[in-house]
Amino acid sequence: MNLKVVISVVMAAIVIAAGALAFAVAGFLSPAQDDALDYVPADAAAYVNFFLDPSGPQKLALDDLLGHFPQAGDRAQARDLIVGLIDRGLEPAGLRFDDDIDPWLGSQIAFFFSSPTSFTAPPPAATLIATEDPGATLDAVDDAQAGLGQTFAEQSYEGADYETDGSGLAVGVVDDFLVTGTEEGFKAVVDARRGSSLGESDRYREAVAGLTEDRLALGYFDVQGFAALSAGAVPGGLPGFGGGDARIEPSVSVVYARPNGLVVESSSGIPEGALGDITRTSAAPSEVLPELPADSWAAIGIADLGKTVQSLLGGGLTGLLFPGFPSGMPPSQPFGNEFDIDRAVGWMGDAGIFVRGDNPAGLDGGLVVRATDPAAADRGLDYIRKLVDGSTGGSAALPGDFSIDTGPTSEPIYVYRRGDSVVAAYGDDAARAARPGSPSLGASRVIDEATALLGDGFQLNGFVALPDALALVEALIPDDPMYRSEIKPWLDPLSTLAFGSKLEGDRVLTRAVLEVE
Repeated sequence: MNLKVVISVVMAAIVIAAGALAFAVAGFLSPAQDDALDYVPADAAAYVNFFLDPSGPQKLALDDLLGHFPQAGDRAQARDLIVGLIDRGLEPAGLRFDDDIDPWLGSQIAFFFSSPTSFTAPPPAATLIATEDPGATLDAVDDAQAGLGQTFAEQSYEGADYETDGSGLAVGVVDDFLVTGTEEGFKAVVDARRGSSLGESDRYREAVAGLTEDRLALGYFDVQGFAALSAGAVPGGLPGFGGGDARIEPSVSVVYARPNGLVVESSSGIPEGALGDITRTSAAPSEVLPELPADSWAAIGIADLGKTVQSLLGGGLTGLLFPGFPSGMPPSQPFGNEFDIDRAVGWMGDAGIFVRGDNPAGLDGGLVVRATDPAAADRGLDYIRKLVDGSTGGSAALPGDFSIDTGPTSEPIYVYRRGDSVVAAYGDDAARAARPGSPSLGASRVIDEATALLGDGFQLNGFVALPDALALVEALIPDDPMYRSEIKPWLDPLSTLAFGSKLEGDRVLTRAVLEVE
């Protein structure tokens, strides 16, 4: 053979091999494709998809994650455990997962429902199960019907065959999906496949933009989708959500694995008006969070607490739920119609809530609020003291402004000034822990570690040290051998739950990370 021919053949083989390798690597790294979106109606109010065959990186992350739970074994052993549970559910129908389901089961299982138009009829809803063999899928459906002794009538809609059982349940295969749900839900799937689907909806595309694409599951919820309730499901409409200027954008959440934890990431649109103000404020970090006691095992930061409370009580959320009442407040407000919101909370800036103690007897905590106006804070504290009938003096060992009696078997709540902040602490120990000069979270590594756990520019809104929280739970329950042997081993590896948020354009992204060690 000519040398040039040999070289040409070798080079061609190298190119083909490199292309095949690149294709394989791309397939390994590519996120799971959401095929069910094309079958979900564009007006779906809720949509969930579980990806049964995630990407290679997600599979590796799951393997690493399962390694933290010795009792779970590897992915194969975890699968066997899940299959055992599924077989229990299939037993009445005379089916087994490995024999009757797994041979044709595809890469995802999805569910959706749309807004009902009447309380007398179920909403359009359906489950979509991907299938790699529609014929085998229909055989399994027939076997299940026979095993359960059910009789179905054959129907057809726009060329798609399906069966109904007379109670409103419809079952059929549309392309590569087994569809089971209400008859209206089945028809909505056929219409979406032939017309406009959720995947083509601008509201969905805008909602999902910016979220991590490599995922194990996705959930979509469109509050505004329930506006259809005003058209007939509820006489006169649903207050707040059926119309008006307040337009609430859809929210989307995705779940994905890391080698050291599980992540839930969400995206929500920022509506106009008071609700938009609340949404923006909730995404901001609280400057008080690092000032909370260092031995807190749970801490939450709240940015601009006064503004948030005023928005909620003065035309925000309650304005939507109770339109027509003064300042949006329902008539059953806790302190009567003369309650002065501005005087009570108008001085409140950033705040933080903390929890301490790993046993019921030692459990305490409190609230620390930054005062934006010291003089207004003094007036507000005096007003609150009169409302709750607090006694002056507080604890003899603390510079307390007043204390609130919580009962003969409980400790008082001490309220006192701390520089430019106000502390309301349950119990003397918590009040002391929040004093100026006491060790704080900012001086420890907790804040930095929790923020690093979130990553990607997310700002920390709070955390829970799970070993301390679980110690408290265990102290509250009896010493149960089953808990010790069956449940506790699954909880012991849990380390930290951190949650935070950030603004991106006109949306708020939030992330919660469950860390394991």
